[in-house]
Amino acid sequence: MQTFEDLHQACPHCPEYPTVGELDDHVASVHSDLPPCTATLESECENGILYCAFRVGHRSEDCADWHASHRQGTAGRTVWNDAERGATPHRQ
Repeated sequence: MQTFEDLHQACPHCPEYPTVGELDDHVASVHSDLPPCTATLESECENGILYCAFRVGHRSEDCADWHASHRQGTAGRTVWNDAERGATPHRQ
């Protein structure tokens, strides 16, 4: 039986599709030469500040300037846009 962890997710940096459970490790190892994205989101729901899990230059096919947190157990990722209330865009 296939689980959520076994599903494949597009890497925001390359054309590879690691599993959902492997994406954070893939980004940290395969794209370690890229500087981290510094975008953050103040989140009352998450009791603090979320940090973007991706690296500078991550892309989105759906909307511009989006970010995603590291996976939070079975809850998955929090995804946000730079225009979101409480968001701080990437700064160099």
